[in-house]
Amino acid sequence: MSIQGEEWWKLRAPAQRVMMRPKQLSQYLPMMNEVADDFVQMVKRDTHFKAEEAFMSYFAETADTVFFNKRLGLLDEKLSEEARKMQKATSIVFEKMYTTRVGSSNAFRFHRSKDYRMFEASANHLLELSARNVKEVKDNIDHSKKNGLDTSNEPNMLLSLLKDVTEQEAALIIDGLYIAAVETSASTLQVFLHTLAKHPDKQEILRQEIHTVLGKDDNDVTQEHLDKIPYLKACLKETYRLRILFPLGPGRILPSVVVLGGYKIPVGVHVFMYTAKACHDENIFDNPYDFVPERWLRENKGQDTDVKNSQNSKVDSDSSWALLSFGLGPRGCPGRRLFEQELFLIVTKLLRKMAVGLAEERVDTEFEYRLLLRPVKPLKFTFTPVDMEKNTH
Repeated sequence: MSIQGEEWWKLRAPAQRVMMRPKQLSQYLPMMNEVADDFVQMVKRDTHFKAEEAFMSYFAETADTVFFNKRLGLLDEKLSEEARKMQKATSIVFEKMYTTRVGSSNAFRFHRSKDYRMFEASANHLLELSARNVKEVKDNIDHSKKNGLDTSNEPNMLLSLLKDVTEQEAALIIDGLYIAAVETSASTLQVFLHTLAKHPDKQEILRQEIHTVLGKDDNDVTQEHLDKIPYLKACLKETYRLRILFPLGPGRILPSVVVLGGYKIPVGVHVFMYTAKACHDENIFDNPYDFVPERWLRENKGQDTDVKNSQNSKVDSDSSWALLSFGLGPRGCPGRRLFEQELFLIVTKLLRKMAVGLAEERVDTEFEYRLLLRPVKPLKFTFTPVDMEKNTH
């Protein structure tokens, strides 16, 4: 995540070719449906689950399924030792990434502090796990070839990567994608469900649209289904705008001198776009502190867009630049499409059968910024079964 130039592009280009193509990612949906179904069953089984930990387990299990074509068992009632270590290492990496960079222990710049050593050990454990899984997948592919089996048409992200990079480079790419995605995705899902729970009227509109598209049968969710639920995408975009998940927007290290607002910025300075201000600017968004997913819908429903209805926005051309949750350009997030597929899938599965609410003592929970926007106290969600017969007629 911190390398630059040609070294960065050598790893980024193969990942981008695999991760940024919707058709390629949609082939993983059958496997992802299985993970999402297991998560819904876990919610039904344990109504007092720890939200952040459970959400991280869902995204980690999905990532493991997509990257390595296997399940690690993070959603099982009894975790294996490997799953438990992976779960713990992931939590430590993000907690210590915060404390060693922007928190109370940033002395790592001068010496390897206790927090930094914990971060390093956990990050190395995840990288070793990625390397071991890459080798296992590569060995399985080689074994299949020796036995005359054609695996070229199977949904296999590693197989695609290994056409362009070495095993070691593939492990680095997968490890980077995993570290960048799991915590971020879990935090986003927490904030998204919290927002929907705080706005039950909008949640009900979304549920009605889900029922209209999917009906009452327990069939798998397909890409065609997701394409017909524009209100889901609108709700997520409005959550991004209203509840800024990252304190800073996209950043760049300036390769040349730039003049910004009359200030001369020298080469090598790290410059960030402060998109949070734009997202709450009433000159760009009407009623900027209200949750209005409708502002992101086209008049012709069913088509997703970054440009909102003119009746809901004063300056349409500015709105897409205000919301840059995944960055932009070559440095934009390569895992965006995979993350959105994971999130849309689990939210669709949950809201299809349950209404999401908040435990009374957590209704007014405050949030704070660490690396990401997080609740000060752990969130406690409630999931109440809905009458599907009523909602599908």
